[in-house]
Amino acid sequence: MSHEHGGCGKSDENGEHSQRHPVLKDQIAISTLGNVDGNCYQPQLDVVVPPFMDYGAVKWAEKLPASEHREYLLVNLSTQSSRHVDKVENLMNRFAQQGCPENPDKCVFKPIGDLSSEEYLYYLRKSRFCLMPAGRNGFSYRIWAALFTGCIPVLLMEDGQLPFQDFLDYRKFVITLNTRGVLIENIDLEALLTSIDLSSAKALQVNGGRARRSFDYRAPFARAMGPYGLLLETLKKRKQQLGF
Repeated sequence: MSHEHGGCGKSDENGEHSQRHPVLKDQIAISTLGNVDGNCYQPQLDVVVPPFMDYGAVKWAEKLPASEHREYLLVNLSTQSSRHVDKVENLMNRFAQQGCPENPDKCVFKPIGDLSSEEYLYYLRKSRFCLMPAGRNGFSYRIWAALFTGCIPVLLMEDGQLPFQDFLDYRKFVITLNTRGVLIENIDLEALLTSIDLSSAKALQVNGGRARRSFDYRAPFARAMGPYGLLLETLKKRKQQLGF
């Protein structure tokens, strides 16, 4: 098991994923890494699990009053980190510059580093959609923060594996935009999100609330669709696929 480096086990001096460890060449690696670039993650073999959460922040966020009518249409959850894929970072910057011309006061584009934890959770609770890059791991840990605050994740990713993707239908609670397609189509993000009617947005939020249990490592550990049960089911599936 490796927290975020997959079969590589660690990163190099530049913070990048290095080569897969020889011992793990044909072995299953369990980690948060789902990025198909390089050989740290092996599709159809490795298992991607959700990252560990800041449970204190989750508990604090759960105490905030939920509002059916959210003040903001969109909040940007980018860290503007160099660890994001360049084209995704450029895309995030373009969205920030573009803003929301039709609803300029309804979109918040601020790097997480500029916000306190209270401000961060405030915007999550007040926004209908949360824009986030997949990052180097191919999966954004910010998804769980969005789910636990009722904000619909809008995930920018190209190729990669999401946690327990064999058992979770992410289309029901996450809006995924293929970065290659977005760049080609020069998509109008504001128009796309405003075209989603309230009933569809509510369904995404409700399904996201149900999906929380699959990202929550807290007790009870044996609950249905929890991360431990899904991990065991995924390993069973890998065992069958590998013919063991």
